[in-house]
Amino acid sequence: MRSAGVKGAILALAVLCVCVLAAVAVAQQKPAKKAPASTKITGTVVAVDAEKALLTLQTKGGKQRTLKVDAKLLEGLQKGDKVEVEFAGKKVKAIHKQEG
Repeated sequence: MRSAGVKGAILALAVLCVCVLAAVAVAQQKPAKKAPASTKITGTVVAVDAEKALLTLQTKGGKQRTLKVDAKLLEGLQKGDKVEVEFAGKKVKAIHKQEG
């Protein structure tokens, strides 16, 4: 009779160990990173420096902003173009020419 009680205690201890290990594994998982919020600004191109990958804009509010961008995004842009610049966090994700 006594061996049945010992077997039950060992089984309960084994189940408890499995539950603790599972809880530790779940606690160590890193939460998924959220995508940075997308923001947009519009303005007129004041200067394009393809060599340094810089774009200078005059915003609708009258401020000038110089942005570091991927040089590929500057292709086809020239002074006077009206653009919308889309950011993912602090990085320029896209530049869209606007009509008019």
